Amino acid sequence: MRVWAGVVALIAWMIWGGGAPGWAQSSITAKYPGNTWDPVRTEVQQTLRDRKLKGLSIAVVDGQQIVWAEGFGTADVFFRNKATAETVYHTGILSKLLTATAVMRMDDLNKLGIDQPLQRYLPQFDIKSRFGNQDITVRSVLCHHSGLPSDWLQGTWSTKPTPFTDYARLLQDEYMAAPPNTMYSYSNIGYGLLAHMIQQISGQRFADYMDEEVLRSLGMKTATFKKVGDEFPPSYAKIYDDGYEQDVLPLGDAPADSLRASVLDMSRLMMMVLANGRASGTTILKPNTLAEMLRPQCRTGLDADVRTGLGWFREGAMVTLNGYDGQLYGSAGATMTNNYTALLVLPREELGIVVLCNSSEINMTMPDIVREAARAALRAKTGKAWSTLRAETFPKAVNMSSAALQRYCGTYATDYFSLVRISERGGKLTASLGKLSLGLTPRTDGSLTVNTPRILGLFPVSIGAFRHLSFRVITVNGRRMLVQYRDGQGTPAGVQVVPVGISAAWKARAGTYSVNNTTSDAIKKMTMTLTIENGFLVARASGRASLPLSIALNPVSNTEAVIMGIGRFKGENIRVETQRGEEVLCYSGFVFKKK
Repeated sequence: MRVWAGVVALIAWMIWGGGAPGWAQSSITAKYPGNTWDPVRTEVQQTLRDRKLKGLSIAVVDGQQIVWAEGFGTADVFFRNKATAETVYHTGILSKLLTATAVMRMDDLNKLGIDQPLQRYLPQFDIKSRFGNQDITVRSVLCHHSGLPSDWLQGTWSTKPTPFTDYARLLQDEYMAAPPNTMYSYSNIGYGLLAHMIQQISGQRFADYMDEEVLRSLGMKTATFKKVGDEFPPSYAKIYDDGYEQDVLPLGDAPADSLRASVLDMSRLMMMVLANGRASGTTILKPNTLAEMLRPQCRTGLDADVRTGLGWFREGAMVTLNGYDGQLYGSAGATMTNNYTALLVLPREELGIVVLCNSSEINMTMPDIVREAARAALRAKTGKAWSTLRAETFPKAVNMSSAALQRYCGTYATDYFSLVRISERGGKLTASLGKLSLGLTPRTDGSLTVNTPRILGLFPVSIGAFRHLSFRVITVNGRRMLVQYRDGQGTPAGVQVVPVGISAAWKARAGTYSVNNTTSDAIKKMTMTLTIENGFLVARASGRASLPLSIALNPVSNTEAVIMGIGRFKGENIRVETQRGEEVLCYSGFVFKKK
């Protein structure tokens, strides 16, 4: 039996390990006995039960070997296909890691220079600016500091998606959202432009180039950027929300989101990083190029603790280990199609973890699974254990005077797609988000946490993701900024805004608007209401949309207004046009007509 077990291990290693095993094989196997991953299995199985998830797959690599790969739950409920290590998922944000790899590989081959203006390689790209003439470099796009708008919403998550090759033309009538290199602001549009650039330089379709020159070179066997037909292969995971299967709506900017891959595929990317840029005996990236991708770029005061590399995030996009002093790199996030993905690399220990899930309910609990896997691998390899910092553990509450509480008060344009008003009354702080009001508790470290509401003062009501978070109000460059913290890492949550003058022309536009140019988007019945509230010109959106739910507008002229705030969707332009004798509002490709 031991002989056959050795043969099976050898075949598996040669398929996914990239060649003949070295003498380290037995020592690596010894580090990870069968019960190594039991705590992770327990965490995953409990999460599947508690959150009612459908399917999840996980893989862990040590150097150039996959030391654990397993699936849990169901990939396809209808056909009763179990989730396995080979199950192919929609990887969402992890797609950008591969697009960035392709750009940096072209830089290695002297086909482009990342510090050159993007327009040099994509001459048809142009965009207006209120900040003077400043070049948007390839580097600034890679690290989400370009100042470009976040998304082109018309044709996003649609059966008729807007091709990413249209962005260069469509942006010619739009404005930059911020000056380049001044703040982190996530941009799917930026990665669409990078893909257009790759396509133009290579002379190949983006998906073909990625499959042939990047994915297969890495040794990924099932990964692809190519569009999948209506009939999904049996190995593909369906997607679920609230237990129900969802339609697969493609994102227009394929390089930003649409890679489909298994955890075994994504393990090859982690192995390349751990091998200093090599995969399957081939140099994918020069060592100094890979180091530059991982190096934090363009950090500014408005970024809080967010540190972006070129496609990569330091601290694994908020996946952290309490007390761990090594560097963490990775990316994590959700998609509008309800997948959630996370990838984490620990270079010092030569470890990597990737988790892919097909259910939206995993939401804020994904970092716990990644952490548990990292802790198990570290414990087995180093003999040390790092504790998990649970987000519900906060410093003690403290009573503050009404005067002291005033420093938190104000109206904030937040990343929760809503205006948040923090006010004080009777020594108590309240945060108001539209019709929702939540109590806030000051802590001894100066932070704020959200109170759990209770019906009739007795029965607690879930506050969802807010229970994991704390908040601080800090001053950066003379602006008061709201920073949210989870596991000790801070990300910008909003910035204080004040009312500005509203012209008679904009006041007259108050009312309800409907989208006048939908195709078959998920945004079928979206409406927008323009109102004046507490001195702010406010646009409120309703319906299935990735539009902000409540935004404050700064009218910069009688025909243009800018969304107040910093970060994603902020600084973007809403303009007034006359079409067929009627005024309409235009935003991100949508045309809103007044009812």
